Amino acid sequence: MITFKDKGINNTEAAAELAVQTARERGYDIVTSTNTGYTVDVLLKEAEKQGYTGKIIAVTHVYGMREANTNEMSDEKRDELTARGVTVVTAGHALSAGER
Repeated sequence: MITFKDKGINNTEAAAELAVQTARERGYDIVTSTNTGYTVDVLLKEAEKQGYTGKIIAVTHVYGMREANTNEMSDEKRDELTARGVTVVTAGHALSAGER
């Protein structure tokens, strides 16, 4: 297991490098969370660099997570990622209303 001293976006490139390397070695697909698409952009760049051809699945926040009737990932970014072969998933959490 690898841990990072500090949390945050500054670890995205190193985490992507490790994720792609491991997925390539083990024949795994990659599933990642992303709000705006930044993380997926970093993964795609690393996948190209390492010759990874497996599937990348991006899971976004639900609509309305931060602001009513909006999603943090723009429609243009969603279309771009889909065109690049990424499966983008946006869905409600199975139990998110149970506590409300």
